[in-house]
Amino acid sequence: AAPLGERHRLVPVPVDGLHETLRAAEKDWGVRMSTMGRRLDEDLPYFLTAAAAGRHTAALLG
Repeated sequence: AAPLGERHRLVPVPVDGLHETLRAAEKDWGVRMSTMGRRLDEDLPYFLTAAAAGRHTAALLG
Protein backbone atom coordinates (compact mmCIF):
# COMPACT_ATOMS: atom_id res chain seq x y z
CA ALA A 1 0.00 0.00 0.00
CA ALA A 2 1.17 3.50 -0.79
CA PRO A 3 1.89 5.90 2.05
CA LEU A 4 -1.07 8.11 2.90
CA GLY A 5 0.54 11.27 1.50
CA GLU A 6 0.92 9.70 -1.94
CA ARG A 7 -2.79 9.03 -2.27
CA HIS A 8 -4.23 12.04 -0.45
CA ARG A 9 -3.53 15.70 0.03
CA LEU A 10 -2.74 16.06 3.72
CA VAL A 11 -3.86 19.38 5.21
CA PRO A 12 -2.77 20.34 8.72
CA VAL A 13 -5.70 21.75 10.67
CA PRO A 14 -5.34 23.07 14.23
CA VAL A 15 -7.63 21.39 16.73
CA ASP A 16 -7.25 24.07 19.41
CA GLY A 17 -10.54 24.53 21.23
CA LEU A 18 -12.38 21.74 19.42
CA HIS A 19 -12.52 19.39 22.41
CA GLU A 20 -14.08 22.15 24.50
CA THR A 21 -16.54 22.98 21.71
CA LEU A 22 -17.59 19.35 21.36
CA ARG A 23 -18.07 19.04 25.12
CA ALA A 24 -20.17 22.22 25.11
CA ALA A 25 -22.31 20.80 22.30
CA GLU A 26 -23.09 17.78 24.45
CA LYS A 27 -23.77 19.83 27.58
CA ASP A 28 -25.47 22.97 26.25
CA TRP A 29 -27.32 21.62 23.22
CA GLY A 30 -28.00 18.07 24.38
CA VAL A 31 -26.14 16.52 21.46
CA ARG A 32 -25.10 12.98 22.45
CA MET A 33 -22.04 12.07 20.42
CA SER A 34 -21.07 8.45 19.99
CA THR A 35 -19.41 6.22 17.44
CA MET A 36 -19.85 2.46 17.65
CA GLY A 37 -21.00 2.93 21.24
CA ARG A 38 -17.99 5.02 22.28
CA ARG A 39 -18.56 8.50 23.67
CA LEU A 40 -16.53 11.66 23.09
CA ASP A 41 -13.88 11.04 25.76
CA GLU A 42 -13.62 7.35 24.87
CA ASP A 43 -12.65 8.03 21.23
CA LEU A 44 -11.44 11.62 21.23
CA PRO A 45 -9.17 11.30 18.13
CA TYR A 46 -12.16 10.24 16.02
CA PHE A 47 -14.26 13.21 17.07
CA LEU A 48 -11.39 15.69 16.77
CA THR A 49 -10.68 14.45 13.25
CA ALA A 50 -14.31 14.95 12.23
CA ALA A 51 -14.41 18.39 13.86
CA ALA A 52 -11.13 19.37 12.17
CA ALA A 53 -12.61 18.34 8.81
CA GLY A 54 -15.56 20.62 9.50
CA ARG A 55 -13.23 23.45 10.51
CA HIS A 56 -11.25 23.03 7.28
CA THR A 57 -14.42 22.95 5.18
CA ALA A 58 -15.68 26.13 6.84
CA ALA A 59 -12.35 27.82 6.11
CA LEU A 60 -12.55 26.80 2.44
CA LEU A 61 -16.08 28.17 2.14
CA GLY A 62 -15.05 31.42 3.79
